[in-house]
Amino acid sequence: TNADVVSAKSKVEADNGRRGITWIGNKVAGGFAQPAIRPVNDIVVAGYNLTMMQPVTASNTADYSSGSTPLGKAFPRPQDAADFAVTVLGDQLIATCDEPSCAQKGAVTAIGLQSKYDAEIPIALNQVKLAISSSNPTYATLAASGAPDVSMSTDVVRAIRELPSDMQAISSQRIAKEIALARTIEKALAVRAVLISGMSLPEVQKHEPALEIAKTKADMLSQFIQDLLFESRVRR
Repeated sequence: TNADVVSAKSKVEADNGRRGITWIGNKVAGGFAQPAIRPVNDIVVAGYNLTMMQPVTASNTADYSSGSTPLGKAFPRPQDAADFAVTVLGDQLIATCDEPSCAQKGAVTAIGLQSKYDAEIPIALNQVKLAISSSNPTYATLAASGAPDVSMSTDVVRAIRELPSDMQAISSQRIAKEIALARTIEKALAVRAVLISGMSLPEVQKHEPALEIAKTKADMLSQFIQDLLFESRVRR
């Protein structure tokens, strides 16, 4: 509420910000001898834990890859999602005071979503090549080489194997790009979802600067997703 925001602001101003703020999980941050407030990193980790029905203070390195959730498959650990978000969207280090022992201030530059897509292509291509190199690829091999909405089936593998070698290379590259795009978009959507989930926390709602940064980053990610999809359509 607005009253909560005003109250939180007043408490920070009362001692020149040395006490910091009550941040996610009711931990203090931003003040004297305290960790910096990192809106994107902290909110994504919290949102991930919320999505996994865990306390927001649960370990950021807990591994959920063995479960059946799409989030756990996209990002095995909360910190994996946060690292993806910070790389793509950037982040800020917020301090509530300016003394030498106060939390560090700074910023992390955003590099966008394109680089994540570019990095996925060679991974996907190697997996596609592995699948078509076998006359009878296993289910595990096919599953590993696919992506949401872009599956590698025995029929697809057979069709590629029957092509001339030069066409095999072209077809493999094309499907690898489709797989890489699907994976990148899936990860971006997952990060957007946990970022929005984390923004609902009362501790975040009370701290207006961090909340506004998170809102801006969520909008930025939506635009990055649209831009990447548009560019992929144009290049086809």
